[in-house]
Amino acid sequence: MDVQSITNFIEKKSSPLSLSRSKALEPKMTSIETNFAIFQCPSSDGSDMYFISAIFQKENLKSVKCTCKYEGVGICKHSIAALYELVGFLEQNDDPNLFSDTKELLNIVKMPPKNNIIP
Repeated sequence: MDVQSITNFIEKKSSPLSLSRSKALEPKMTSIETNFAIFQCPSSDGSDMYFISAIFQKENLKSVKCTCKYEGVGICKHSIAALYELVGFLEQNDDPNLFSDTKELLNIVKMPPKNNIIP
């Protein structure tokens, strides 16, 4: 995946307010494969858990969706935080063959207990 395409996506699809608010969040990646990544992110007050999916087409980010009820301009702060988490993951694991073996990849990403994953 191309890190620059992800950062470009964030810049184009986020409002300055959402971008600013995303910095306080701590999403966790729960799954990643060649064409998608799944994250979970607690709400700002910790009362809810939101799930974010990022869909890839070839080397580029195609879309991102969150289960929160955000109705503002652009993508929500949870999606932005999750995408920055993905950028960090990709920068730390700068291996061109990263997605060639899913079993290997699952050893890199620590999976949460099954009851915390989207059914």
